[in-house]
Amino acid sequence: MQRKLFVGLLLIAAFSGAQFNDSVNANGDMKFTVRIENLSSPDGQVASNEMKWPFALSPGMWVVYDKNIRLFKEGKPAATGLEMQAEDGNPEGLIKMLEAEHHTGHGLFNTPLGASAPAPILPGGVYEFTVTAKRGMKLMIATMFGQSNDWFYANEKGIELFDKNGKPVR
Repeated sequence: MQRKLFVGLLLIAAFSGAQFNDSVNANGDMKFTVRIENLSSPDGQVASNEMKWPFALSPGMWVVYDKNIRLFKEGKPAATGLEMQAEDGNPEGLIKMLEAEHHTGHGLFNTPLGASAPAPILPGGVYEFTVTAKRGMKLMIATMFGQSNDWFYANEKGIELFDKNGKPVR
């Protein structure tokens, strides 16, 4: 049986996905296919001079974890690498930070579905990737608001992948 997990992002883009079977492998792992889709209108952003421009999301990074990982805390200095993500749309600094901490459940999403090279996603664009998680783990994602020089989207506390009974959430 296939299920989907939908989590919205500012009503402009949506994290959807988490398509998986109810079965887990011998290690208790479950695979999730995560889909990040830019649902905005091509002329959805309006500048102060009335000029319209499309909303874009940069390549980003994901991490699954069961122990607390903080990439940022509002009002506090950001983790190493987050500045590269927020200013340049480059998640590699965050990935290097996780690797230095010997964290293995992470990766990049940088090539839109159907594209042959890394790029941001514009309206209608999609990133898709697969993660493996055990019951009790959460998913954290970070990406940049493409038309900024300092704004990023991330979920400070992570997305619950399983409910309190250990069942995958929808």
